[in-house]
Amino acid sequence: MPFDGLCVYAIAAELRKKIIGTKLHKIYQPMKDEIVLSFSDKEKSTLLLSASASFPRVHLISERYDNPDHPPTFCMLLRKYLIGGIVKDVQQKDFDRIMILKIETLDEAGCLMHLSLISEIMGRHSNLILVNEETGKILDAIKHVTKLKTSVREVMPGKRYALPLNDRINPTDFDSFDAAQRLLFFPEKSCNNAILSVFSGISPQLASSLVLNSDLNLTTPVMDLDNDTLLKLCETIHTFFSDLDKKECYLYYDSNEALKDFSYSYYSIYDQLDARPFPQMNDVCEQYYAKKHLSSHINEKYEVTIKLLSSLIAKEEHKLQLRKQEMDSALDSDQLQQYGNLLLSNLGRIKKGMTAVVVENYFSSPPTEVNIMIRADYSPSQNAQLYFKKYTKAKSAVEHLTNLIQTSEDVIYYLSSQHYYLTNAQNAADAEEIIESLVKHGILKKKKIFQKQQPSVPHHYVTSDGFDIFVGKNDRQNDQLTLKSSIKDDIWLHTKDIPGSHVILKTNRGTFSEEALVQAAILAAFYSKASTSENVPVDYAFVKYVKKPSGSPLGKVIYTNNKTLYVTPSNQAIQSLKKTK
Repeated sequence: MPFDGLCVYAIAAELRKKIIGTKLHKIYQPMKDEIVLSFSDKEKSTLLLSASASFPRVHLISERYDNPDHPPTFCMLLRKYLIGGIVKDVQQKDFDRIMILKIETLDEAGCLMHLSLISEIMGRHSNLILVNEETGKILDAIKHVTKLKTSVREVMPGKRYALPLNDRINPTDFDSFDAAQRLLFFPEKSCNNAILSVFSGISPQLASSLVLNSDLNLTTPVMDLDNDTLLKLCETIHTFFSDLDKKECYLYYDSNEALKDFSYSYYSIYDQLDARPFPQMNDVCEQYYAKKHLSSHINEKYEVTIKLLSSLIAKEEHKLQLRKQEMDSALDSDQLQQYGNLLLSNLGRIKKGMTAVVVENYFSSPPTEVNIMIRADYSPSQNAQLYFKKYTKAKSAVEHLTNLIQTSEDVIYYLSSQHYYLTNAQNAADAEEIIESLVKHGILKKKKIFQKQQPSVPHHYVTSDGFDIFVGKNDRQNDQLTLKSSIKDDIWLHTKDIPGSHVILKTNRGTFSEEALVQAAILAAFYSKASTSENVPVDYAFVKYVKKPSGSPLGKVIYTNNKTLYVTPSNQAIQSLKKTK
């Protein structure tokens, strides 16, 4: 669900119990629109504040984020003002998507300062803003909003801070009769959409659940409801928000164990999903965003490279299509040779000045007449030689185009593989190894590296009957797994003609179970571009039949004595395997 006012309420309530009275001792900015704060409580709590346009949020995290060697300006300013400060309160404004950390600190002269670090969680308009409470002025923001961008609310250092405009009702404190009258302002809207227009901090999912809890149809417009029904709906909303501190948190899964959503309180619109309760909203948020949006940071950081790869793939595919069309034309070269021979056999029937001649084609069975176009300014023998030259040229073109088509197919496969690896990279180390490969191939320019990343390692799974399976994350790991880490009796697997990872099933001196083989094939399909497809073909062979052509790039192999399995990857099948890394 969107990170709505209800979620902010639950997170803020948990933070008040955990970080109020603690000292802020570390601040860093791993991404351009995210800040990480560490506190001095016993558990060394770490708080993520994200102003990402895609996934804005605030919650505690256990994962360790990268700390850049060269912190951005906003991070440096936060360190200047907030390091050593004491958290005095955590507030939410009018049940909106705004969380405020009240921090007491000392300025350079040793005088007490009261600052507010404000998280505005509002989609692409999300922001993190540091405000001096005594002056009401903005010290800085992670995103500057100038007069050129808006005429309503400027967010710049030195400007007075103003809360975003919100004329909707606070659902924790309202009169049901008044709210029912407000709903009537939107007669043509369905009940759930009208609730969104009237009440603050309610997500579409919660609005739909509140309508269902009132035994109403989601598509019924407000104009079709009488006053008593509207009042009942508002009473349902009032009851829901009257005991917020007693509600449970939930994660929702579908039948394939795919994580679909989360909520604070049970949502009736998810009756068909598997709802699993959790005690803490911070834990729910961390688990949801870690699993559902595992690669969001990588995709944002390497967005330009991902778009470049997509563009290069499209250009190479167009080039391949043109070369195949040329090949189709060149493959008609045998007819050119036949025409040359037919002209030589009928020299006496051809007169200079003719533009065509009809001869018997003795190459066909039974023989038929064929009309051959000739040049009027050429002699009969010159016309025959012209067809032989065209034939020779076409034969050479076939050989040349065969090589070009193979080159284009190799380039497309390589670029598609890198695109897949980069969009599915799970950390900076995985991504940087892919970038390094692109630099070596001349696709990217060499960049200055400020911090050497630790090499990433392949995925490691254990089957239900105890066999080890390793899955490469990029071409370097694919080569390492297949050519160096495995032995001849291990099983190598890869999706057939589809970019994906090399998978190695470690056998017991060549013996393995059918169940382990199928699970390894599912992993090969899951870690490929066909991860969402059904009946994916996966080739497998003993490692001794997998070879690397001389001079071929990383990840490129040829194999023989292979067989093919058809499998359908699923989250449920993957989660049934034990993953060690």
